[in-house]
Amino acid sequence: PRPSLPPRRPAAPRRPWRLVSGLLPRRLWGWRRSAMALLALVCLYLGSPIASAVQFAVAVQRADPATMASRVDWSLLRPGIEARLTEIASTHLTGPPPAFLEELRSSLADRLASPEGLARVLAHHLPPEGGTGFGQAMRQAWPITPGLWQVSLASPHAPHQPVRLTLRLTDPLALQWAVVGVELPGRLGPWP
Repeated sequence: PRPSLPPRRPAAPRRPWRLVSGLLPRRLWGWRRSAMALLALVCLYLGSPIASAVQFAVAVQRADPATMASRVDWSLLRPGIEARLTEIASTHLTGPPPAFLEELRSSLADRLASPEGLARVLAHHLPPEGGTGFGQAMRQAWPITPGLWQVSLASPHAPHQPVRLTLRLTDPLALQWAVVGVELPGRLGPWP
């Protein structure tokens, strides 16, 4: 009779993190995984408003009303547009505005606070579709508060005149951001 041999163990798969695991003692291995997961979440959070702004800008370029409607919080954008139009009118009028100007302001705010109206206004301030891309269009991105960011985009043809988008975190679990304010270069200024 032949002596029985112990069963063979299958070869362990190669794991790239084992190359680095020798650098830390075994008891710190769990800490390192937690730190790497936390770092990945922070990077994901920091990149999400920029990605949302770029997706919004692509929707503006393509005049895609469905995507624009999902990327903008119209209930917050429209009052800001209306307030900015009132401010512009008050700089040129000495007294209260006439009734026809109030109706005009309301009508203009309704038109601008729509996917088509916003696309027409912003299309001139963003790079053309199929152009140099948003790598060159992205100017700055900074947090105002943890749930409110401002992202600055500019056309390569007018880099000194950026469009600033204010984005609010609408769904923290899915990292969904919505445009709640637009600041155009030049005389129009911000729409909070």
